[in-house]
Amino acid sequence: MSLDAVLLLIFMVIVFTTQGSLSKVFSMHYQGPALAATPVYASVTGAACALATWCMAGFAYAPSTQTLWLGLANGVTLFLYNVAAVNAARTGPYSLQSLMATLGSIVLPLLASLLLWREPLVLLHYIGIALMLLAAALFHLKGLNVQEVKKGYRGWVVLLLVSNGVFGVLMASQQRVMDFTQRNEMIITTYGTSAAISAAFLLLTQKAQAARAYQTGRTSGIALLVNGAVVATGVNLLMRALQLIPAPILYTINNGGVLMLAVLLGTVIWKEKFTFHKGLGLALAVVAIALLGQAN
Repeated sequence: MSLDAVLLLIFMVIVFTTQGSLSKVFSMHYQGPALAATPVYASVTGAACALATWCMAGFAYAPSTQTLWLGLANGVTLFLYNVAAVNAARTGPYSLQSLMATLGSIVLPLLASLLLWREPLVLLHYIGIALMLLAAALFHLKGLNVQEVKKGYRGWVVLLLVSNGVFGVLMASQQRVMDFTQRNEMIITTYGTSAAISAAFLLLTQKAQAARAYQTGRTSGIALLVNGAVVATGVNLLMRALQLIPAPILYTINNGGVLMLAVLLGTVIWKEKFTFHKGLGLALAVVAIALLGQAN
């Protein structure tokens, strides 16, 4: 793997970890109706991401028919992911929810690479991906308890797995179809569509209270606006990285890196208990990343 690709991956991991932290800050301090938090978050960050990308593109936007349709489909997929995430969090354990989302983002791009793009991987790739999935399970081992879940939880986590995986597949597919061009148009269409659907969903569910739902509070509002720029940075880095790294390897390393950094931050900053299975997960993730990096 080239030095440029390694540096890009490191920066991506930092950016996506920051996105997760800011999302947590927003959720903790949001002062509006609880059920409105997700559509408010998705509509604001989606619009901010689309606008920031449009500005970076010099206010140019001329998508091809393929990019337009793939972007619209991915906007719907992103909206479904957000709906699944909030409903899964309300009906069951977060650890299993996070693991399923990680599983989808790794396995579905791998299947697409094999079945759609005819890009077979070597043995080291498969070993690295398997080790990363095992590491993800170890990171979430303590919370993998599905004995006490509310009705619908299993359906929501399945939707979460599928939507997270399909999002990555559609992003990578658009780049292949368009020979790694029009990434700005794809980002603008995807996040603009998600923002519009989320705003419409908020209006339908909150009705006359929809405008008040955007009164987030100072701390939550700052986190929300900053996260819009962070999301734009992260997804632009992702699209750039797809030009350098095969999608299954890229998504595996990125997701694994974010999980590793989240565990380390939780231990150092939030004083979470560092258990044996977390240490083993970190070790396996390091080995997986080393294997994937050498094999590419």
